[in-house]
Formats: sequence, structure tokens, C-alpha cells
Amino acid sequence: MNPKPIFQSKTIVGALIMAATIAAQFYQAPVSQDEINQAGGQLQQVLEGVSALVGLVMVIYGRMKATRPVTILGK
Repeated sequence: MNPKPIFQSKTIVGALIMAATIAAQFYQAPVSQDEINQAGGQLQQVLEGVSALVGLVMVIYGRMKATRPVTILGK
């Protein structure tokens, strides 16, 4: 069975989305509380939750549909 490149793996892409979501939660842009209230402070939380859920679904789906191994070096 020929391995596929890492960037074609739904599992890897989903895991990267989840990692980016977690990293974004640790980095908070310096904005004032008034700006947060005006922009709808809960919107950021909703977007983080949705992106984490998308990443999780991609990881599960990718793992269930996997037919070939993944390779980092293309061998």
C-alpha cells in the first residue's frame, strides 16, 4: 500500500485545526472591554467552539475512512 503525504490526511488536518483553536485560546489580542462588548464578546467563544468541533469531526472521520498510511517524508 502506498503511503500518502501528510497534508492529504483528514486526521492530520483535523488535528491541526484543533491545535490552532487551542493555541488561539491562549493568545488574546489586546482590545478594550468596550470593543469586546460592541463586537459581541460571545462570538469569539462560539467560533472557537465551532472550529474545535470541526477539527474533532475531521479527526474522527479521517481515522474511520483511512485506507493508507501517512508519511511525513514522502517515502
